[in-house]
Amino acid sequence: MNTSCACHYEYQFYEFAERMLLGLVALPIIVFGLCANLTSVRIFTHRLMSSSSINWYLAVLSASDTLILISAFFVLSLPRLGEYLTWWYANYIRLVFA
Repeated sequence: MNTSCACHYEYQFYEFAERMLLGLVALPIIVFGLCANLTSVRIFTHRLMSSSSINWYLAVLSASDTLILISAFFVLSLPRLGEYLTWWYANYIRLVFA
């Protein structure tokens, strides 16, 4: 009977190009998108603009896009930033307690 577990793999760090592209290049794009979407929501929900139903649709679309950008930050940028910034021990905790 084989007692070794094949489900626990050693953590593979990202390549340098992935860390730069998804960690540092995507971050300003996400921040710019968040600022633009929040500005759009503020404009479309203004009392003069809220009388039209298309403006409510665009405000909800901007708000949902904001949620997608926030989730993209947590999925794409945050893990790569954890490897790029050595003072942030997000990936080293797993190695210590594993």
